[in-house]
Amino acid sequence: AWSNLFAAGKRNALAASSAAQTAEVLLVLDLETTCDEHKSLNPQETIEIGVCAVELKHPKQSISSSSGGASGGATAAAASSGPALSLPRLLPFRFHSYVKPTAHPRLTDFCIELTNVGQAQVDAARPIADVLASLERWLRETGLDRRATLALTWTTFDLGPALGRECVWRKVALPRQLREFCDLKRVFGGSMKKLFGAGGSAPRLRQALEMAGLRWEGREHSALDDAVNTARLAMALVERGV
Repeated sequence: AWSNLFAAGKRNALAASSAAQTAEVLLVLDLETTCDEHKSLNPQETIEIGVCAVELKHPKQSISSSSGGASGGATAAAASSGPALSLPRLLPFRFHSYVKPTAHPRLTDFCIELTNVGQAQVDAARPIADVLASLERWLRETGLDRRATLALTWTTFDLGPALGRECVWRKVALPRQLREFCDLKRVFGGSMKKLFGAGGSAPRLRQALEMAGLRWEGREHSALDDAVNTARLAMALVERGV
């Protein structure tokens, strides 16, 4: 059952599993953080966030349709009525923003090469509190805040040690839609033998997509591209009955 996927998340497993039974939409999130090749940065800070949405169930009522730009802005338009679309499906909503680091404001050469996020981009970006406020506004403007949602990530890093911990030390509230989440990597690892006849631990996201018969789209370690590819893999698992 799809609810089993959410029970594997790091946060309250019982609550997440219960909520998954009524979830209509997955909010698929990926982020990039400050990093260095030869040492751990403490604290690590978010420098890029990408979010997309996968519809699992049709809404009880029509919601607005829009697409967010680089700053997470959105323009709402009335959703047209018509025949039911097949599910799961990737909704045409995107949120993307760069984030200004403050503890380690200068990106390392390793970080720039890995993430393709440049110094000028983070210098011009807003702090994490403002970006999360924009994310919440995007959720309202797209109507996703009126849907039953659950967050989905590849590994527990994004909403655990990374953004979750950063919000604690910065004393910034994490949006309520991100407080329960599912680790898709753990779910994929538990399904490999059944679905693909493979054992061992779960591979990297790109290899997991290939195992599911999907090609990578975009650039690795781009927050929005990683989020979209995670969403595509989640849909493939749903279609296989996970």
